[in-house]
Amino acid sequence: MLALLLGMLGPATFGLTALVTLVIAMQPPPPPPQPPYTPPPLGDVVPPAPRIGARWFPQTGVAPTVVDVDGDGAQDFLGLAWSTGGRSVHAVAIDGSTFAEKWHAGPFSAIWNASRTGLVVAHGRVLVTDEGGSVHVLDLASGRVLHTVTPQGGIDYVCALPARQEKPPSVLVRSTRSGGPDLEVLDLASGLLSQAPPGRSCEDPPRQGCDRVTGVCRSSEDRIPAVPGAKAFRGWETFAPHPQENDGTRVTLGWAEDRGARDSASSERWAVGWKRGAAKPVWDHALVAPGDVDHGGRHEEVVDGKNVYYMYQADRDPNLGPFRLVAWSLRTGELAWRATLPRSAEGSHVSALGVGGGHVFVVMNQTLHVFDAASGAHQKAIESL
Repeated sequence: MLALLLGMLGPATFGLTALVTLVIAMQPPPPPPQPPYTPPPLGDVVPPAPRIGARWFPQTGVAPTVVDVDGDGAQDFLGLAWSTGGRSVHAVAIDGSTFAEKWHAGPFSAIWNASRTGLVVAHGRVLVTDEGGSVHVLDLASGRVLHTVTPQGGIDYVCALPARQEKPPSVLVRSTRSGGPDLEVLDLASGLLSQAPPGRSCEDPPRQGCDRVTGVCRSSEDRIPAVPGAKAFRGWETFAPHPQENDGTRVTLGWAEDRGARDSASSERWAVGWKRGAAKPVWDHALVAPGDVDHGGRHEEVVDGKNVYYMYQADRDPNLGPFRLVAWSLRTGELAWRATLPRSAEGSHVSALGVGGGHVFVVMNQTLHVFDAASGAHQKAIESL
């Protein structure tokens, strides 16, 4: 039938039909149907943590805690963040290199600038005490809550003495509220409490020797040579450079007063560098930077193995000036660097100064400012989390 039809159409039509058939036969077959899309596994990639609506918790004198969170050999830091909704805090871990959030945990009940709300790191755990009298035991690497313990009478604070090697790992918890034991031992593995044996206390260890983590070296020596000139010096604590840089110098911080002065306004924060047996100091000077006048209101100092860091508010008559942060070499007494806190002015509230992990931390107006300890460069302002 096909041959009869083609014969009726003629030779030309037959050639065209053959050509079309050949072209169709040369086309590639259609692709097979694709399976549904499956995203690749995340592996070690951690998705960004959702924002918690919080800012740094401005507790007086409480700076971030420096610790290696995930065991990679780099120092990170931890702290508490105050919820913008109020009456709660989160524990937050920050990467010490990128300043990105590693994890957060909470919320935990709190009140503004509460003394019972705190954070302690011990034996690979993070312990957060809240205003309700509970202690929350968190895994350091992930922030996961492992135990929540609320003993009779509540918990006021936790102390971890680094000199003690507890087996199993444990810390001391203390309560000053009626209705429960004054001091108990918290087993971090099980979350169980037991009565503290005699002789245990939350007292600080002797403030001598060098801390291998912070590099802070404290000395019991106090035979300071007399400071020449018109100043009468009253020291309160003595430090030494880290053993790797120590040439026998000791540095004592204290007050220097004009001899015969009758008011405290004449006092200045002072540093004296001296050596054992020397008749006079190696160096001595005020902690305020040259050309500045210390307002004398809010000021703090911290020490590591290299420098003493001093934070103060400059006095610029008729108004107060910005907050300054300066670093003085422990060994030579020379000014290492001077920096100004961003957006600081009259009315700024600075609650804490700390140092560790190569950083200097200043908490001002619920913002955590991070400076490079070696150069004084402002590295990060952590304002919201």
